Amino acid sequence: MTIRYRFLLGLSIVVVLVSLVASGPFLVVRDELHTADAIVVIGGDHKPERIRQAVDLYRKGYAPLVIISAGIIVVEGDEHIPEAQVMYRQARELGLTDGVLILEQESKSTYENAVYTKAICQARMIHSILLVTSAYHSRRARRLFQSVYSPDISVSVQPPPSSQCAICWPFYADQARVVAYEYWNWMQYWLNHVTVQSR
Repeated sequence: MTIRYRFLLGLSIVVVLVSLVASGPFLVVRDELHTADAIVVIGGDHKPERIRQAVDLYRKGYAPLVIISAGIIVVEGDEHIPEAQVMYRQARELGLTDGVLILEQESKSTYENAVYTKAICQARMIHSILLVTSAYHSRRARRLFQSVYSPDISVSVQPPPSSQCAICWPFYADQARVVAYEYWNWMQYWLNHVTVQSR
């Protein structure tokens, strides 16, 4: 093995490792926290962390309304129901009342989350939101919501604190799948965006 070959092999390994380490943190964004007209929390992983974050923001007075957007049908015990219903029950268990909760149960994707909740916001004269989703989903969700909401409604993404190391995600099988899924969706988004612009 020549010195040049060893150098190129070593460089390739370093590039791959750096790319893997950076791939997780790149997905995560968190905007400056400020008061807004509503909190929009979207479904996706059927876990309570997103609702807990939305409830925490509400309790701290950052917004007077919580919009739950999640139309995917999930299994909850013996029921097959929209994920929004599961999240609604979680919110009620955490103390939120019907007076502050708004449900959107038709959306089947992040893009539809944005489209359907924008209609709710416009009907209620909401001009700013705090967007709650998981950390790994935060950059893509913010981009989609901003593209749909702009210029009428401002979007500030506020994912729940993660107990997992974003740098480590690619090295664990379950998290690696999530990272790969997010990058796949990013690619689909940009391909569609470029296709639309070229028409």
